[in-house]
Amino acid sequence: MKKALLLYGLNCTAAIWQPLLNNMQELKTDILTYPHEVTASAFEVMDLTKWVWPKVNWTWHGDLDTSQNIG
Repeated sequence: MKKALLLYGLNCTAAIWQPLLNNMQELKTDILTYPHEVTASAFEVMDLTKWVWPKVNWTWHGDLDTSQNIG
């Protein structure tokens, strides 16, 4: 089974990925959900990256990393 790490844009929610997931059931997905305090204080992508980095901890070895950056 292929693994995917999905991130969504700052003004979106994890629901943005639902149409993809409905059509790609062969993926084991991890969707990180940003806490409000992280998004409220984020001014650039690196602010989100600082939160994501320890969560993934680079022990995640998947087949697909993607993010939605519109919205």
